[in-house]
Amino acid sequence: MIKGPDLVSLLYRADWTRLSLSADVHVRLDRDLVRSPLEDGATGPASWLAFGRPGGPWPGLASLAGGLESLGPMGLPGRPSREPGHEWAKATKVLGTETGRSTLLVAPGRRYRQQGEGILSGSDGERGWRAVMEDGSWTVTGTGGPEPPLGELLRPSWLLAGFTLEITGRVTVDGRDALRVTATPRPGLWEQAAPPGTGSPGTGSPGTGLVSRRELVVDAELGILLRHEETRAGKLLRVTELTRVQAGLAPPGDDGWARPPGGWDSVDQPTPRDGGWWDTRGGVGEEALKLVAGLAAGGAGALIRSSGASRSRSFEQATREEAEAGMPAFEGPLPADGPPPGDELLHLIHASRDRWGQGITATLHQWEDDAAIMAAWVPDGARRAGFGGIGLLVDAAGERFADKHSVSRLYLSRSGQYRIEPVSWPGRGRVAQTIVCDGERRWRIREREAWAGPAGPPVQFPNLFDVSWLLAYPLTEGPESLTDGRRGRRLRVGPTSCPPIWWFLFPDEVVVDGELGIVLRWISLAQGRPQTWYELRDIVAGPVDPSRFRPDIPPGRTVTEEASGKPPRPGGSPPEPGSLPGKIASWLGRQAGR
Repeated sequence: MIKGPDLVSLLYRADWTRLSLSADVHVRLDRDLVRSPLEDGATGPASWLAFGRPGGPWPGLASLAGGLESLGPMGLPGRPSREPGHEWAKATKVLGTETGRSTLLVAPGRRYRQQGEGILSGSDGERGWRAVMEDGSWTVTGTGGPEPPLGELLRPSWLLAGFTLEITGRVTVDGRDALRVTATPRPGLWEQAAPPGTGSPGTGSPGTGLVSRRELVVDAELGILLRHEETRAGKLLRVTELTRVQAGLAPPGDDGWARPPGGWDSVDQPTPRDGGWWDTRGGVGEEALKLVAGLAAGGAGALIRSSGASRSRSFEQATREEAEAGMPAFEGPLPADGPPPGDELLHLIHASRDRWGQGITATLHQWEDDAAIMAAWVPDGARRAGFGGIGLLVDAAGERFADKHSVSRLYLSRSGQYRIEPVSWPGRGRVAQTIVCDGERRWRIREREAWAGPAGPPVQFPNLFDVSWLLAYPLTEGPESLTDGRRGRRLRVGPTSCPPIWWFLFPDEVVVDGELGIVLRWISLAQGRPQTWYELRDIVAGPVDPSRFRPDIPPGRTVTEEASGKPPRPGGSPPEPGSLPGKIASWLGRQAGR
């Protein structure tokens, strides 16, 4: 292995928002290799399958923050898709290799312009846009807040989540010193390694997709990627390259070059980022939707209030008697302008999965504030758009429920084995269950029934034990924090570019253990107050008794075989804790069952 700069720090500290750079962009894509995963029975958008995704905080789930999903094959956002129909003919013909070229200009302050044949994209530092030439004129669409162009090259910290990196040589590119680096996918903690020669993780590693290897050229000064080669099954899938790179150029005197053709008045703005499913652009159908949603939500809110007056309060009374039922005291959010983490902390986070040896045992405490969760899903913009009844529903939820506090005992092994035992469960429509995985099979055991199926990662809690995924996001360092007697460092996790339906999976703050690098505390905020709080206590690092990973199903208990690790839902059964339908769907389902 060739020695060189500290790759972890170099890749993490690459900052496209401070770049002053011009370059030519060349992309070459094997369209047949993009198509082949679909023929092999894989699912998901082609860009996910071909280009892979950085790992996210939930085991087995993908973060959408890498930005690759929005790229066309030429690395430019918004390229029109080819006409539908004739799918069988397309699947049987040889598509060949597609190539493209564009020019890129980046200036400090999130300003850029990327121009290819018939397509433009850019940002003036406040708003992003993309434009497509149609019938001799530009059709321009806003893209919300500015995101990096070619995020895979200019924001390379995603490589620190899910890859083993090795410097294999030094090279000079356009007079710039650079490093040749090989990035090899590594499976997640609860995922099987790829079968030899296939390049496909056995259970779909979130950090790798179907790309078996990446050959990189990393600028030794800026940390950005000058070249990115993606290989699948021994064949070159895609090459993205920057040539004629000139860094340190003085940007143009005004921002006209970073604005869309025809100015901002010509831009068709998208649904607001804080809106999600409510579109404030108007229309008869939208007004009908407002009326129906408002009446339905208002009625649900009234029903919750009325039922609260007559229903027995025994559970709430019992909850108040529990010493830790309420959300822990919160010190207030960390400032956004804090210092970035130091090199030592970056390496601690990157190597977290390797620091707790053969296994770990811990107690997981989880608090949820239903009112805060609902308020976060329905911000003020929704009420202004006319969904007033939803506001009534949120207000009713705040009056009706106290915080939920659940406690689970965790037993984890580096070999893909785990056990999750409920210690204290809040009820309220949620069914306690023990989950056991021996690395090949997984069992879900409830009071009267059980399911068995293929092994799968635990989605009941976020990925607290391999936290290298944090390095794909901007972090700022806070003060030292003490959690259950263990010292850790508070970190603010910067905003992500995830769609609204996914952002609730991400923390706003974490506390990283100073010895093991795992997350001791995870806090998701809504309007400045905690909506979800995870905390690890009673941590013991070391081998776990193998008997913990064998199911103890009582005699006579019915065991139902499940497919793909997903249990069937009996009539009236609520969503399983931690499932992805979302907090609102889960919460509304609990109300309907009252």
